[in-house]
Amino acid sequence: MLFYLKYLLIYWLSPKYMKRLIIFLFIICNTVEAEERFWSEGACVKEEKRYEGATRDFYNRGAGQRWENTLGDWLDNSFIPQGKVPFSTLKIPVKNKLDQLEINVTSLVQLWQKGTLTNNGFRLHNPKKRPLSLIAKEQKSYLNQPMLEVHTLTESFELPVQADTILKKSTYTCLGSSPILNAKHPVLTRFDISSIKQPITKAILKLTLAKKIPKPILLEVFAVNVVKNSDIIKQGISSQIFSNEYLNKNPNITFFTSFENESWTNQWEDTSKGSYQLTSNNSKEKFSPLSGKALEITIKKGNFVGIGAKHLLSKNLEKAYFRYYLRLGDSWQINTTGKLPGFAGTYNNTTYKAGWGGRKSDGSNGWSARMFTNSTLSSNNVLPNKTPIGNYLYHADMKKTYGDTEYWNLNNESLLKKNTWYSIEQYIQLNTPNKQNGQLKAWVNGKLVYNNTNIRFSDNPSVGLESVWLNVYHGGKTKAPKDLTVFIDELIIANSYIGP
Repeated sequence: MLFYLKYLLIYWLSPKYMKRLIIFLFIICNTVEAEERFWSEGACVKEEKRYEGATRDFYNRGAGQRWENTLGDWLDNSFIPQGKVPFSTLKIPVKNKLDQLEINVTSLVQLWQKGTLTNNGFRLHNPKKRPLSLIAKEQKSYLNQPMLEVHTLTESFELPVQADTILKKSTYTCLGSSPILNAKHPVLTRFDISSIKQPITKAILKLTLAKKIPKPILLEVFAVNVVKNSDIIKQGISSQIFSNEYLNKNPNITFFTSFENESWTNQWEDTSKGSYQLTSNNSKEKFSPLSGKALEITIKKGNFVGIGAKHLLSKNLEKAYFRYYLRLGDSWQINTTGKLPGFAGTYNNTTYKAGWGGRKSDGSNGWSARMFTNSTLSSNNVLPNKTPIGNYLYHADMKKTYGDTEYWNLNNESLLKKNTWYSIEQYIQLNTPNKQNGQLKAWVNGKLVYNNTNIRFSDNPSVGLESVWLNVYHGGKTKAPKDLTVFIDELIIANSYIGP
């Protein structure tokens, strides 16, 4: 903290460096919020081909957030991941349809209330996988939905279920919209106990049968476990920057632009594509400058490209860092994929051109490592209205014609809200020919969100790290349904980590 205060004082006393002060305060204010990671129920809409909820592979499929284990992660009564000792058990005798089941879950709920464990909900196991159908929260009758009966010394409550779903091994889609929980498979349920301030003395999980039980069944209760990653902010050379003069003299920085005048295009190729301008004001997009002007990029309705410019890098370069600030405009709401800036070695005017537009990389030709943006999450998601980002990668081991998509999913930082500035940084190190040792890393606001160290970009010695590709694109093959605007500022390329 003394480090921050020292430089804050320097900035404050030097109006010349006010731009750095604004960015500094932005970073501090955007990194104090604690990260929460929960599994998501939905939306799961077959007609829209929208499957955002928890599945066998993901605890939030829409956000690209994966379980560590297929069919989900849990903790047992000894806090052992994937352990075998349940917090509670219920031996269910022969029961009729609409009969109620009651499971004493006091010990687990008390751990949630004390903060010993994060409340990610109950996971119900049916060890022998006997037929067991339970009424879900999608049933119209409130009385038949799952409930949590909670007692304190002075009061009792019946809490409605927040979310429920099943994880089915035979499908990649989510099933949180079903009115019936087929408890032959693992069942997840979650209740919000945060409003209960008095110590909880007793908690009963209440479930209602959707069908008769012909034979006794054993039901076990575990704690859903969503593994959290490090929230450490990594500082880089940017934390030492006081002025543009410093940037120009720093030997680790090879390129910098703050988009303050039109001369920024002098060091970029193919700047004729798309629709963009410098701006310091756009009330329609609820734009608030990071500092001074920014590059405003719009993908026009019915078009694909917002910008497609490239900055050529030094020959024989094998690794580099690339950082910029990104802000999604108020218009940003998409239902398909898109592209954002990244590194490339496409070599458009050569015989080994590849790495974009279905020009498949095979090891002998070009490659690319742009970012991708996925569909904006629905209001039913636990991360509503945020836009997931990740890598869109053409590489030597790709199997499909078009690029592979990989989410930046080590934490929630890469789920972007519109009308908010984010520091985006990527690192690349090319592979040794014929070896899978190339690297791609990414940070958002200084937090590591992606780390891949076994990529084979290309084996061709003539194919290197050619450019930074300033690409903003809608699709796929889907044209923009309306004008979509983003803003970019403070773009730096360097040979060491830059940081926010």
